[in-house]
Amino acid sequence: MNYKLESPFARKTRIYQTGYVQFFDADTDQCDGAVFSIIGTGPRMTKERRLKLNRLTHEINYVLAYWIDLFNYRWTVPSTLLNAHTTPAHFVDIDPLYNGHRFCRQGVVEPHLSNRDTWIHHFSPFTGQQTMSIENATAVLERLERYYADDTPPGMAVAIPNWAIKTFHPTSPGMAATAGFMVNSKLNYRDRVQATTGRTIDVMVIGDDILYASQDPSSPIYQGIISPLKHIFWSDIRFYDYPPGPPGQPRPVSLQLNFLGSQSPDPHYVDSEPHECYSGLSIAELHQRFVESEDQELQRKFVIIQAGTIDMLAEVGPEEAALRLADFIYTIFDTDRAAVVVVGQIPMIDVRNRAPDWKPIQRRIIEFNARLSAMVNQLQTQGRRILKVHTTTTPEEHREQDYLLPNKQGYRRMAYDYAEAIVEANSRGWIEGGNEVASRANDNPLPTGPDEVGKVVCSQRKPDSKDVPDAERLKILLTRGFQDLEDFAYNFTCDNSQICQVASLENLFGIASNMW
Repeated sequence: MNYKLESPFARKTRIYQTGYVQFFDADTDQCDGAVFSIIGTGPRMTKERRLKLNRLTHEINYVLAYWIDLFNYRWTVPSTLLNAHTTPAHFVDIDPLYNGHRFCRQGVVEPHLSNRDTWIHHFSPFTGQQTMSIENATAVLERLERYYADDTPPGMAVAIPNWAIKTFHPTSPGMAATAGFMVNSKLNYRDRVQATTGRTIDVMVIGDDILYASQDPSSPIYQGIISPLKHIFWSDIRFYDYPPGPPGQPRPVSLQLNFLGSQSPDPHYVDSEPHECYSGLSIAELHQRFVESEDQELQRKFVIIQAGTIDMLAEVGPEEAALRLADFIYTIFDTDRAAVVVVGQIPMIDVRNRAPDWKPIQRRIIEFNARLSAMVNQLQTQGRRILKVHTTTTPEEHREQDYLLPNKQGYRRMAYDYAEAIVEANSRGWIEGGNEVASRANDNPLPTGPDEVGKVVCSQRKPDSKDVPDAERLKILLTRGFQDLEDFAYNFTCDNSQICQVASLENLFGIASNMW
């Protein structure tokens, strides 16, 4: 990309890069024997194979978003609070739009070439035809091999048929959903922000060292994202983009944030807020602290949780760490059915000027964040009020000589990420208006509907083990065995002479060798 901030045109230009979508529903069983091949001799789409393909999609999306983060840092680092610049490039995660519209959905017998509820094109040159003869299929394969293989003479003009181009690309309904999301969520973003005015939410921030930051009131990163998050909603006029009000009339009331948590604020510092953040604790330990917290019984909480950095440093496997985080999130929903949970991906740690031995932890972070995306996607399909947040802070925005903690600008950028999640949750109707404080459960449980919760007594159901979730949770989580990504990308997904070799994270965008 060539983006010049000194150009007046560039200052008004925004680039929206959409991510890739998962092709398959990986929680169904009826697709295990299906073959997505013209002549029916390809690999069967087992649950394990679908999981691996989906995780590869999540990992590529994370790397793409991270590359955009680095690009944005380059062009926004000179910015000040008084100029009009925002980040020029935006990663748009359209994958959740395809929930309920992928291949291998429950009740669909694949390959079903004419299913209008599937928003991804099948591989078939015969529109509306479910099968084809061996002779026709062989002819198609020979044509592809002859004209579209890697050894096609340079400069040879080849007209690729539309049916081949469309394969595994969105159908018209998928394109329409993407367009609607872009217009409503991105181009009309200010309208969505202004729709949060007059609302009150009760926020519980849960995290390890990254969100804990510093608890020294004199530190520029005191309480991490909490202070900048308050500033965004309380006093950042550019965020709301309100025009000046009529003489004598104030601007609309901003969204109010009430912070919850067992960690008491500093009574001597006015900007201090309660929280559930701790230094040096793993996901399982944070889970236990939450269980022991009196505030876990509060209802209709808006929970911001970002955890896993300590687990990655301790070399806990990404799969195991994702299981522990999923178990933690289930506990939150068990105690508060109407909770809104926002799960933040953990940011890359700073490995600049450090030995190559640090590369494995960066790889674990990528794999963990990919599993986090899959977990959130699965919980959304179950009707949970949960969102994933890609934290855009880069290693370039760390404190001097600190490989872990962002600097003030880094926390401010992260706070904007969570502010956007609050706006998104409100646009989905997940934020109630009028509640000034969270209501504690009373002693008279009331029946509730699927979209509401009464004032109930929440009895914490403690799992048998903090490290091992029960069998039912294991069954529904997207956390099954995963082989080495490079071995999978080169030898399993496709032949290494084909274009699929770019799936190697080592080569993607040419930045891996410098940053990972």
